[in-house]
Amino acid sequence: MRTILMVGAAACLVSACARDAAEPAAETEFVTPAPETPPAVADTDVEASDPHLTLLASGAGIGQARASGSLGDFRSAMEGYELAYEPQYMVDMSALCAYENDEEVVCGLTWWEEEENPATRLIGVKTHSDRFKTAEGVGVGSSLEAAVEAYGQVELTFSWDNEGREYANFESGPEGVSFRPGLGGENFDHAGAYKGEETLTSSYKDGAVIESIEVWSQEG
Repeated sequence: MRTILMVGAAACLVSACARDAAEPAAETEFVTPAPETPPAVADTDVEASDPHLTLLASGAGIGQARASGSLGDFRSAMEGYELAYEPQYMVDMSALCAYENDEEVVCGLTWWEEEENPATRLIGVKTHSDRFKTAEGVGVGSSLEAAVEAYGQVELTFSWDNEGREYANFESGPEGVSFRPGLGGENFDHAGAYKGEETLTSSYKDGAVIESIEVWSQEG
């Protein structure tokens, strides 16, 4: 809502002109007029078109890509990007991914389906892009140390039954948001400093960073 500067002495209204000419000009005041129609209630404090849109703590989405809805909704929301459907995005998931200048910006995730179906419900969205940040400034490329400063103690865990996917779970991390850690670049080793057969640890290796972020649908 724009604040309009209204100066009483700037316009000669009927009531003002009737006053004594010697009367001092009214003090400048800032007026916030009521809108003609109530603004739409947004689910974030930032415009959805902002390329640096904060990841929502409620798990609503990444940028203009909502974590819930359908593949058709995702395709409509990401109009203007190059879109490609990847049926085998992960062993158990398919994805419709939006690209810009050959960079994967954000993907809409579904359970595995061979062909894209606009009616298929999303289970979440995922990004490998560093353009998105949480309200606390954590994003892809952030060090685990910085994430711990933002969200408290971390537990890192992985499972070989789940492609060895590793997750960083923080004491007070945003609801519905999963952080996937790693060592960056071409180093595909786990970020956690696991000992022996451990699959859970609160210790992590030097250079550990957030490599991707997943925001899950709250549709239930």
